[in-house]
Amino acid sequence: MKLTPDELLSPVDADSRRWTRREAAHLLWRTGFGASTEELDRAAADGLDATLERLLLPQPESDEFEHDSHLLRQVARDTGGIGDLKAWWLYRMRYSANPLVERMTLLWHDHFATSNAKVKSVEHMAAQNDSFRRHALGSFRELLHEMTRDVAMLIWLDGNANRKRHANENFAREVMELFSLGRGNYTEADIQEAARAFTGWHVRNDQFWFNTIQHDTGQKTIFGRTGNFNGDEVIDLCLEQPACPRFLAGNLVRSFVQPDPPPVFIEQVADRIRAHDFEMTPVLGELFRSRAFFADASRHALVKGPVDLVVGAQRTLEVRPNLIATAEVIARLGQDIFEPPT
Repeated sequence: MKLTPDELLSPVDADSRRWTRREAAHLLWRTGFGASTEELDRAAADGLDATLERLLLPQPESDEFEHDSHLLRQVARDTGGIGDLKAWWLYRMRYSANPLVERMTLLWHDHFATSNAKVKSVEHMAAQNDSFRRHALGSFRELLHEMTRDVAMLIWLDGNANRKRHANENFAREVMELFSLGRGNYTEADIQEAARAFTGWHVRNDQFWFNTIQHDTGQKTIFGRTGNFNGDEVIDLCLEQPACPRFLAGNLVRSFVQPDPPPVFIEQVADRIRAHDFEMTPVLGELFRSRAFFADASRHALVKGPVDLVVGAQRTLEVRPNLIATAEVIARLGQDIFEPPT
């Protein structure tokens, strides 16, 4: 039955008669990477509210997980091999007690796409991945600000080439087009002026460096407002635009609910993003409780990406995979983590 606009984001009836293994499986597959029989049994027995609380709140990791994750991270650091870093992250996806955190880390990895093919640093790619995980269920506002100082991002988007009187537009364009607003919600003049605001945001000695000598301190006009804006203020201006929560809502809904959602549903989720000031935990909680999430039109509506497909199968079948081989298979299927295709 087709839902009315007022019903889309309203909470689903989660009483024991309606909450079955089918609903539990739908939730666990969408919010993580598959589910073992034990995880599915527990979710079916506990109900929607308890399962969502477990997904949205930090769960303790086992000593074995922490030990193995640390060991794999150290191997990647020692070898400098991006393949070893891929194995570390795939281990976390496969075994973490916080699958939604890893799922959102992957979403931000795709949203703020960078590649080791240009960055050429396991340390910088790992640090960026840590940022995605730290903010996975937290503040998109804080994450967006943090990405403007992220070393891997600045290398990827030629930050050191952005200098006073010779502004490089790469970073400003990506911030607006891919990270916050989407096409059609800014002008070329906005890009040019924002690029001036980011001049001097450089990398030195493998760290973010604000090069005051190369920063343009002149007046800039962005989104119709004029001031001596710096990069942080540009990010705040982007977050103030109505297009920003709408752009983010579209990404969340298409990732977790339906590939072609009705515009009214995107607007409703955007309203909740505004209401929660870009905090992801309450937004995701409302999304995963919604009637639209559990609607028939949302079942089997998303085509799994290679990571979801392969890691989900491994987690569901409870196998212990060869992580290097897993990374290679996923890359051949077209989703090469840490080295995404253009």
